[in-house]
Amino acid sequence: QKMKERDARRAAFANRVSIHVRDAPRGLDAESTAKIFKPFGDVARVKLWFANGASPTAVLSMGSAEEAAAAIAMLSGRKLEGCAKPMTITVHKPGNKGDKSKDGEKAKDESESESESAATAALPGPELPVVDVDDEMLAKQKAAMDAAATIAAEVRASRPKRTERRPLSQSSSSERRPLSQSSSS
Repeated sequence: QKMKERDARRAAFANRVSIHVRDAPRGLDAESTAKIFKPFGDVARVKLWFANGASPTAVLSMGSAEEAAAAIAMLSGRKLEGCAKPMTITVHKPGNKGDKSKDGEKAKDESESESESAATAALPGPELPVVDVDDEMLAKQKAAMDAAATIAAEVRASRPKRTERRPLSQSSSSERRPLSQSSSS
């Protein structure tokens, strides 16, 4: 019984595809990030870097190649609420951290469509199916964007309010202290 369960978990794990999300919405935790991608399928694992930084990054493990392809097709290039710039979503290739090889530089010199296909073909990884954009996919995209908007509103509401300061020109003269006065006598 336990061996069957273990084999089923291993089979499910083998079908998972990880996606790399650059410029994700700021201030999210793993649970919130998973909520955004949940409309496209099972999100098993989320790893975040620089969640409140200038360029938040995440790696998500999606349930299948189809789910990963749908998330990439429908959200890559979109600027969700909370994003500083549009997200870039690609298939995560383990062991390819900051690889600046000659092949990578060569791909940059080619035209965009050629460099995308060359970069994808050069690196090992799952081949993603083509996603048909239909009403169901558009509904999933809208659900993800709505989730991002809701989460962004929650993040904004949880931040401490800034106290308002009056500009110096509106202060009364009794509140101003000349610079020549010192507090010690």
